[in-house]
Amino acid sequence: GAGGTVLSNLAEFDEPVLISGFERSGGTMLAYALSRHTDIVQFAWLRDAELHAGLIRAGVEREVPAGRWVFQTTYLNECYPEYFEQEKPFKLVWLVRNPYSVVYSMISNWSRFALNELFDACGPGHLTGVYRDRYERWGRIGVRMVTRACASYVAKVEQMAELRARLPEDAMYIIEYEQLVQDKETELARICEFVGLGHD
Repeated sequence: GAGGTVLSNLAEFDEPVLISGFERSGGTMLAYALSRHTDIVQFAWLRDAELHAGLIRAGVEREVPAGRWVFQTTYLNECYPEYFEQEKPFKLVWLVRNPYSVVYSMISNWSRFALNELFDACGPGHLTGVYRDRYERWGRIGVRMVTRACASYVAKVEQMAELRARLPEDAMYIIEYEQLVQDKETELARICEFVGLGHD
């Protein structure tokens, strides 16, 4: 992106809403739902919507409508410290989901390429013992898929904890995926209140 960062153009937007958290935890669903709000810039969520939004967010694509935007930032991964570099306020909604469901979905419903990208970005540092030895000897191929998924999950837990500790209290809202699915109306209303949108 412009300036070599993922969020380099974020300051151009008025208090953007960022949807992030654990992969395979409903981030795309939530970003799509909030992007339909009447007070949010309407964005065409096509097959490559996340890539398109990433180009906008990074400042590569500059001809965009003014107003509030919803961006999915789940895939910042190792670039997550960019959240701390922002000079203007934003609202970050972080989705967390139980590890069994996330790991199962990663190895059963996700492409191997996507899992490898996530693992390469933030997983190796969370390998220990024999798993660390295998990785150092054979690289990624020496680590089973389930181990890669587990290490990646642990990395995202650490990111969440650091974000919660370092961001202002009113900048981050953590929501459990299971809670959102079980009580959509109540939880969506709470999310809308947090980001400053009327629940419509």
